[in-house]
Formats: sequence, C-alpha cells, structure tokens
Amino acid sequence: MALKRIKIFTNLEKVNEEQDPRFEVEQKLTIASNGAVSFVSSTYGGGYNQYAKGRRLELKIEPETAKEILDRVEAYFSEQITYNIVAGFGFWNLTVTDDKRAMHDYYGSTTGVYHELTKFIQDRIPINHLSVFDQ
Repeated sequence: MALKRIKIFTNLEKVNEEQDPRFEVEQKLTIASNGAVSFVSSTYGGGYNQYAKGRRLELKIEPETAKEILDRVEAYFSEQITYNIVAGFGFWNLTVTDDKRAMHDYYGSTTGVYHELTKFIQDRIPINHLSVFDQ
C-alpha cells in the first residue's frame, strides 16, 4: 500500500496544567504525496471547549521529502495496534489514505513512544513547535 496523504490531529490539553490561554492545545497537520502541507492550530483561549484560532499555514515541501515522510509513517504503523491510549497525556489521531483511497485510523497518547518518528517529521517540515506524536 502506498500512502497518498496523512492527517495528524494532536490534542495537548492535558499537558496545559497552567491553563495558559496562548498554549497551542490542538494541531492539525496534513501532508500529501505531492508535497502540499497544511497546518492549523487552536490555542487554549477561554478554556475547555472555548479554544481560540491559532496558526494557519499552507506550504509546499519537495515531493521526495513528502514520500520519505509517508513511507516512514507507513513503515511505523503497518504493524502497530490501532489504539494505544494512556491516561494523563495528550492524544493524537492519525488518518492515512492509501492509493486506493482507503482510509485507516490510528490513535495514541503523546507519551514519547513515537519520538523518533516525530523528530523525523519535524526535521523535514519547517513549522516551529510542531507536536505530531509528542508533547
């Protein structure tokens, strides 16, 4: 299966202990095989369920770089369990779309288990403070 797109939703509300209204509590990152990258975030704003709009970025990376990221994500999750939530941490939801337009979802906590994959993506996408699978 070759991936065409990944969407990563990260929620870090549980790690915002001081309830800083400027804290970026949600991030949504989409990476397409053609190199299109979309990023949208929300800040804690007025509190739980009262988030404020954060950053919105659209950028382009080289298609070869996008392929590296998609291939690495596919390799990591091809043999992973679908659901890996640990209480007391933020969480992420990964949706992958393959070349047959089939979608597959994975869920996990921002415990650092996928730190290596997070770092790999952060090193290839020029967006500051990108959480991905970590907090």
